[in-house]
Amino acid sequence: MRSVRPRGANLRVKTGPILHLASDLRAESGDPVIEVDPILIDSSFIKDRIDGFDSEHGELVDSIRDHGQQVPVLLRPHPDNSARYQVVYGHRRVRACQSLGRTVRAVVKTLTDAQLVVAQGQENSARKALSYIERAFFAIRLSDSGFERDVIMAALSLSKSHLSTLISVARRIPASIIQAIGPAPKAGEPRWVALADRLEVCGADVATAVIGSDAFGSSDSDERFLALFNALRPQIERPSLESKSWSVNGGRPIATFREGGKKASVIVDQKEAPEFGRFLFAQLPELYRDFLRSKEASTETSAK
Repeated sequence: MRSVRPRGANLRVKTGPILHLASDLRAESGDPVIEVDPILIDSSFIKDRIDGFDSEHGELVDSIRDHGQQVPVLLRPHPDNSARYQVVYGHRRVRACQSLGRTVRAVVKTLTDAQLVVAQGQENSARKALSYIERAFFAIRLSDSGFERDVIMAALSLSKSHLSTLISVARRIPASIIQAIGPAPKAGEPRWVALADRLEVCGADVATAVIGSDAFGSSDSDERFLALFNALRPQIERPSLESKSWSVNGGRPIATFREGGKKASVIVDQKEAPEFGRFLFAQLPELYRDFLRSKEASTETSAK
């Protein structure tokens, strides 16, 4: 059974009370622990991770098989079905127990929707941290579900300005592209901002072609980010260079003149004319005076 989106009455919980209760929202060692059939447990109504990238699921299954579930999860009574429960945090442990076909050790607390997402977000910060883009995705899901900014700030432990930046970056990148890349734990805010900039310049068609490739599909999340990031590198048109060489009596070139854009250069072959480069450089003051006199004479002639 899928959970419904949060009710409006639960959304208007101010930051102060939420933060005051934050320590009470976590499962403590003195809380009673019960055994719950995983069939009776539904996920939180807000996803905080990107699906399909839990590379540690197998390790967690092995650990629980060999040593048992050492840390209980936190559940709340399902707000729409009194016979079921909803995960506050501990989704990975619940999935591992489901894979093993064993009951889930859990603490159950009655929480509002706002209290649930704050506990969910703060537990992620205390345990396996969300990547930058997962935090951004989580913030967008909370915002789109109607939660006020103070609740989201408490859930992610962010200031208002940092939260605005987080949401802005994620809004600039299509959700389908974020989902295809995955959490990309090595990519922080500057890289995701740069990716958003490149997408706006190069367009989504380039991204679609990269995402559809076999190489992309067989790569891990960080490699996927890098592949798309590099593919979206703007192509810089370099000015064509005009090149002329000078030689003595048809021999090997002694000097080459190159001109392109706003720059021009003279390159002297030291092997063919040792010390000529230094000599040429020493003559630059006189050459430049000759150049100015030539320009003046040309201007006077044109004026007559």
